[in-house]
Amino acid sequence: MLQKFLRAAMAAFSLAVLAMPKPALAHGNTFHIAVFLGNATKVVPPLVLTLNQPVLASTVAWLIAVAAMIAVLVLRVLERRANSSWSAAFVVKDLEISPRELRAGNKASVAVTVNNRGKHAGTFKVILRVDGITKAEREVTLASGTSGRVEFSVPAAEPGRPIAVNVGGLSGTITVMPA
Repeated sequence: MLQKFLRAAMAAFSLAVLAMPKPALAHGNTFHIAVFLGNATKVVPPLVLTLNQPVLASTVAWLIAVAAMIAVLVLRVLERRANSSWSAAFVVKDLEISPRELRAGNKASVAVTVNNRGKHAGTFKVILRVDGITKAEREVTLASGTSGRVEFSVPAAEPGRPIAVNVGGLSGTITVMPA
């Protein structure tokens, strides 16, 4: 939504400069400023401002142009941040469950490695799901090109029923044996 607004502002900027009050646009003391919002595929009727004061007309046209220039700059920053090379890029790998078989009442350790393959530092939330339900979350902050290990503890439930664990999209099973 914001990007659509900013793209419209870019169009307004290019045409607001053309719409600056000039003697040719003046009819007596009345100035008409037309701003066209649209692109090659969609044409929108122009926004026409009719002002009776030359100074006010000039001020409004310049304010439109300045606002549009700011919108263009904001859009450029947003486009750069959307580029994956601009931000952190995390990969979750190496799911380890230890032990894979345990007795009721004990706990298993579930761990993953998180890599930041992006060009900048960032924070990533690692979520542990047990039998499809979120049981724990941990945040890990990593510099560019570094890895971190995140570990969770999973208590054994009822014997005979396997426990399905999922961390960051990686899945495994814990088998619970009678005590």
